[in-house]
Amino acid sequence: TGSEKHMDKQQSAKQIAAVFEEIATLLELKVESLQIEGNSNAAGIIRGLEGELNDLVERGELSEIPGIGAALSKKISEFVKTGKLKYFDDLKATVPVGHLQMLAIRGLGPKMIRRIHQSLSI
Repeated sequence: TGSEKHMDKQQSAKQIAAVFEEIATLLELKVESLQIEGNSNAAGIIRGLEGELNDLVERGELSEIPGIGAALSKKISEFVKTGKLKYFDDLKATVPVGHLQMLAIRGLGPKMIRRIHQSLSI
């Protein structure tokens, strides 16, 4: 039914937004500051699209949304169509697993983890 499709589209937007939030966190762990804000902003924009996201991708209109350029549109489209994002997978592979696990520790954020890594060379 239509409502089932709408739920799938909402879930898809939430999943994609979560991926871009995690990309921002991974970039922060790596000190890629110029890209952090863009991915954080992308997560907010995507979250706001909810049910429209898949339709925008299908019609090729994603880059018409303010704040979504060609590169971001390509990444979102890849995730919507395949359920995966190569850029995200590649980025995760460059960050030590221990750093990702440390994010689960209350009070430790990407900046503190980066400082610990630099200070202790871990």
